[in-house]
Amino acid sequence: QLEGNWRLYDAVALGGEEVLVMRLPYSNEPDSTSLQLARLNTRNGQLRNLSDGVPDHVGRWVVDSKGEPRAVTASHGGGSKIYLRQPDGRWKLWQEVKNYHDPHAEPFWFGAQGEMLALKSHQGYAALFKVNAGTLKLDAQPLLNLKGYDFEGRMMVDAPSQRLLGTQFET
Repeated sequence: QLEGNWRLYDAVALGGEEVLVMRLPYSNEPDSTSLQLARLNTRNGQLRNLSDGVPDHVGRWVVDSKGEPRAVTASHGGGSKIYLRQPDGRWKLWQEVKNYHDPHAEPFWFGAQGEMLALKSHQGYAALFKVNAGTLKLDAQPLLNLKGYDFEGRMMVDAPSQRLLGTQFET
């Protein structure tokens, strides 16, 4: 049985018996404590920690369609650091942001074939950019730019093939 500071984070897109849950730190825990992510088996109650090796101060997680952690954002002292998970499970610094108003990209979505999409300001609004898997640099032009609106939406993926079908958004 989970303590009261655990919350449902997301369902695993491929279905099955597991969901993702997030542990919020109690107020009396050290300041460096991060939001913890775990898989919860809904049939037997078994909890598998996904937070091993994560940096301190993590407040944002991005998982792929299989429910595997791919990126985290650690915020502390007015700035933040964005880390990407490497194939060996270690976390590698991708970007360091001195303050929130500095232009930066935020990981948004990871595909089954290694695709990565990120959000970044474009002409004053959040737009969706494709990230080059080899260089980790954003394309010069956005993949999706909603003129006059920030992109807020979700990617539509065919569950069996894990192929990206499109996006759903509202303006």
